[in-house]
Amino acid sequence: MYTIHSYHKKAKCEYAGREGEAVEISSADGTIDHAILCFQELQKLLRFRQSQTEKKNGFVPKASSVSSK
Repeated sequence: MYTIHSYHKKAKCEYAGREGEAVEISSADGTIDHAILCFQELQKLLRFRQSQTEKKNGFVPKASSVSSK
């Protein structure tokens, strides 16, 4: 679980180094503490954590079928 502490119209993303809109977040497990992340990096983080949770719980995504010609 994540806590969003504040929104910033202009801040430097601690992960990507870009300036722009960002949020200050912390994670419940303590791995992230008041980090400033731009929306793009926050989105990547959420997707990564979701995939890790799915792996841990035994969820296997369906492989997309690709036909060869």
